[in-house]
Amino acid sequence: MSEEQRQFVRIPIRLSVSYTMVDMKRIGKSLTADLSGGGGRFVAHHPLEPGTHLAIVLRLPEREEPVRFTGK
Repeated sequence: MSEEQRQFVRIPIRLSVSYTMVDMKRIGKSLTADLSGGGGRFVAHHPLEPGTHLAIVLRLPEREEPVRFTGK
């Protein structure tokens, strides 16, 4: 069995995240499962196809303003 090799370490962390599926204008809220230098993972309450364009708002505990970004 081979070990999984990643460019960035995944850090398990629970943060509040909201997302909008840009093409459908569907909005959801969730918690992150983990974050890394190359991305993050959260559980979506709507099915997301690979490559779905998302507008994401991430709330960090010691930051007043949320972090906003887009991704797939």
